[in-house]
Amino acid sequence: MAASQNGWRVITRAECTDVEVPGGVLPVHPEFAWLAWDCAHLWHETVEPLVWPGCWGWANRPIRGGTDTSNHASGTAWDLNAPAHPQGVPIAKTFSKQQLEAIDRLELRYFGVLRWGGRWSGKSVDGMHWEGQPGVTLEAVRTLTDALAEAPAPTPPPPTPPAPTGWSGPDARGSGLGFRVEYGASGPRVQALQNFLRTRYPLYAKLLVCDGWYGNETARILAEFARRSAIRGADGRNVGPQIARALYVAGMRA
Repeated sequence: MAASQNGWRVITRAECTDVEVPGGVLPVHPEFAWLAWDCAHLWHETVEPLVWPGCWGWANRPIRGGTDTSNHASGTAWDLNAPAHPQGVPIAKTFSKQQLEAIDRLELRYFGVLRWGGRWSGKSVDGMHWEGQPGVTLEAVRTLTDALAEAPAPTPPPPTPPAPTGWSGPDARGSGLGFRVEYGASGPRVQALQNFLRTRYPLYAKLLVCDGWYGNETARILAEFARRSAIRGADGRNVGPQIARALYVAGMRA
């Protein structure tokens, strides 16, 4: 069984999970999907906006300049804004001090599971590149994913506003990471959520009726959004901490 440099099995494109990130999709190993999603979104928010083309994940190929199988071939590596940060170019030439400080925080966030290629030396330095650490175990990947994905919202949701005439309510409540709503809710904030989904994700939500009622179709679209955001087991019938965070990172401010 062929393995990439970090020991993970080489997989096919069909075995990858497509992770939606700002501007495009990263195909990666299913077990790395949430970490790739988190890393790409935080890079976009705190380091620099993602630029397409120039971001990618899975690719069945050897490492550049060598014969060993790249970690891209196992779906455990991804590159962000590759043209801006070519391999072999010192990171001080393509990143500002503030950007490097932001990357420092990302390295701490994923310590022991992911590593950044910008720390490599000489011709190997690779400021675009993130990958699973050599020898990282499935248990370690799942433990970090669960720890980060299930972190509680930092602030409690504010009181629920009254439902307007024409909707029976209750409406969605809270804001930001504290945004919450359940199946059967109705109101202008449910409608705002529907509008966001239909506008931001026309590939699978363009036919969503934005009527302010959280029914079967809204649940189906949210379930698909959760799947593409690497949130495991979500049926779309409520917005809890994980989906709220994914919506917030994607730009929703309802």
